[in-house]
Amino acid sequence: AIQADGLGRDYGEVRALEGLDLHVPRGSLVGLLGPNGAGKTTAMLLLATLLRPSRGVARVFGHDCASEPTAVRRRLGLAFHEASIDGLLTVEENLYFAARLAGLGGATANQAVRDALARTGLEGRAKQPARQLSAGWRRLADIARATLPSPDLLILDEPTVGLDPEHREQTWQLLETERRTRHTSILFSTHYLAEAESCDHVV
Repeated sequence: AIQADGLGRDYGEVRALEGLDLHVPRGSLVGLLGPNGAGKTTAMLLLATLLRPSRGVARVFGHDCASEPTAVRRRLGLAFHEASIDGLLTVEENLYFAARLAGLGGATANQAVRDALARTGLEGRAKQPARQLSAGWRRLADIARATLPSPDLLILDEPTVGLDPEHREQTWQLLETERRTRHTSILFSTHYLAEAESCDHVV
């Protein structure tokens, strides 16, 4: 799913990521474990084609992240540290917007939104403005948005940060279901050793 060799990024004189060698097999769960400032988010932004590397190369399902960003993005679902859902839109409207961005329309979009609401337990909050959700439900709405287009690879930056134990457990059950039913590859970052225990590989 991912092959990175010597991947690095500088911000002027600041070396945010030295040179990452990373192999993520298809269908695997791989955790990036480390303190703040270790370069986890920078690595994820590079793999998601949202930054260009200063050195090295990364490929997602064989597509070069720097020269083939559109092909890479078609295979991705993303959820970063800060929630990306629009607080002025309802949960359902956020998901329809994500469906349109993924190229889904009509009955296909309707079904994708219904499925995303169901697997995250958000059906009862579908008409609620996202800004009214608790932090836990906002995070689940973000996971619903990331998984809506049935991506082959999920990149999740600290997906359970700030969640209570119930929402954290719900999030991991959802992600494990994605792996089991769709063979989705998952790369995530965390500060929690306990979350890394279930990984196929830890970096």
